[in-house]
Amino acid sequence: MKPDRALSWTLAIALSLVLPLSTALGQTAFAGTWSGEMITDAFRGTMVIDIERGTPEWALKLAVTIGDRTSEGPGKITMLGSDSIRFSSMVGGAEATYAGALRGDSLVGTMQAHRDGQLLGRGRWVVSRGVRTSVVPTAAATTPLAVFEEAWRLIDTRYGNFPAKGIDWGLIKRIYRDEAAAAKTDRELASTISAMLGHLNDNHISVRVKDTLYRPNGNIDRSSFVEDSIVAKRFVSPAQKSGAGNWTCAWMADSIGYLRIDGFQNARNTRAEIDSVLNTFRRARGLVIDLRKHFGGDDPSANEVIDRFATSRGMYLTSRAKGGDAHDVFLEPRSFYFEPKGAWQFTKPVMVLTSRRTVSAGENFLLGMRELPQVTVIGDVTSGAFADVGHFKLSNGWELNFPFNRFVDRNGFSWEGVGLAPDIKLVARPSDIAAGKDIVLDFAVRAVKAASVK
Repeated sequence: MKPDRALSWTLAIALSLVLPLSTALGQTAFAGTWSGEMITDAFRGTMVIDIERGTPEWALKLAVTIGDRTSEGPGKITMLGSDSIRFSSMVGGAEATYAGALRGDSLVGTMQAHRDGQLLGRGRWVVSRGVRTSVVPTAAATTPLAVFEEAWRLIDTRYGNFPAKGIDWGLIKRIYRDEAAAAKTDRELASTISAMLGHLNDNHISVRVKDTLYRPNGNIDRSSFVEDSIVAKRFVSPAQKSGAGNWTCAWMADSIGYLRIDGFQNARNTRAEIDSVLNTFRRARGLVIDLRKHFGGDDPSANEVIDRFATSRGMYLTSRAKGGDAHDVFLEPRSFYFEPKGAWQFTKPVMVLTSRRTVSAGENFLLGMRELPQVTVIGDVTSGAFADVGHFKLSNGWELNFPFNRFVDRNGFSWEGVGLAPDIKLVARPSDIAAGKDIVLDFAVRAVKAASVK
């Protein structure tokens, strides 16, 4: 599951600005109180902006409410025109930038956040004059039916994968409504909500009720997982692990390199890590990249790895965050490209191993890698859960976790709920595992040898 990137930069925002009166003439349209909605990559919130024109100074203050928390902090304005405004703030170690324009009685804007040069998240905001009652936090839902309808509505307005699902969400609500109303305990209600969410067929969806996590589509099938000790028998050098423990690399026989990646975290660290790994395997006959236990992570980090194998530039992935309540309304697209980076490119045969556990950023990584001519994918169909996960609080304190955006491949097709098929399908049987065999890895080694013969 991907980390909640947006929470670190939107929970506490406040701005103060100072502008000479001579630069503020004609900008009085901004003066006053504005309030409305903020939709970020990961969740929905509300905002209230107070803009005061002084002599000779202007002052602006922004309060952001997410759930039951309202916070503010320092910031800086970068431009104030007759009908537009830009400002920035440092929040949670990230730089957030905002740009807004007057549209009639509303101020409409966009926002982005960066850390270490990497984009963390984006969103939009719309505010109108005055304080609206809609921006005041609602009272907590007190009945099972109220909680159920709140959860249904949150999915209805913020879930990003409806275009790929083709499901009648209104019908699903009518099917489960009476069952939810009749729930006598938290467990009964959570089970009903979980059953409702299960029809979305999305491995990224979960419901947290106090200390219990409900997964509507069940836990991942681990029956085909090969023990680490079995894999290690193929190594002819000591295995090296990354500082985070998510990467493992070692030499196998016949000058073949092995790299296991269990997750992607922090693009800057990933860049250095993949350079180090590939320098180790520079004279390798070929490479096996094992994603069979990949839990996901950060897409920009995955992009850094793809770039070290690419010899040309190409688009492989596009994401669009929800931009409104309707199922088909999204913000502007963000595209991911592979392109050559680093001192040299690894162009020898690469076998990528997958399983039903390969999920999220691991699948997006695969979307890029499978476009490269030296790469062959071996194993099982992947999980089928690509998009970023937001963490949304219900008014009773429960947490609903689900994708808030939509990911498609270079052809505009969404593989959500389907997964990516390998080039060569091969799945370990329980009898193989019990006998200490890793038939998938052994086959990949044979494939490297065959592909490297000139």
